[in-house]
Amino acid sequence: MLTLCVLIWAIPGREQELAAYEDAVLTIVRDHNGTVLQRLRGTQGGNDPTEIHVLQFPSNAEFKTYLGDERRTGSATQRDACVGRTQAIQVEPIAK
Repeated sequence: MLTLCVLIWAIPGREQELAAYEDAVLTIVRDHNGTVLQRLRGTQGGNDPTEIHVLQFPSNAEFKTYLGDERRTGSATQRDACVGRTQAIQVEPIAK
């Protein structure tokens, strides 16, 4: 199982465009057997990420097919217009 915490910063003033882009591409995750465990929006602004996603895929291979999905790659222009920076961190759950 592959679990990722994805931090995304919008280009300043493009936060709504980033939200619309993510609304679209996150629907593709399930087509690659993935799950959006959590989608969060930052509330402080400044240097904090605009959105934080926790995604889970059965394998790295399925995550890579998601990344290469034509519906996602075909919207690269839209992404480039609103996303300033992205950081993905592989994580693992901690038992309570």
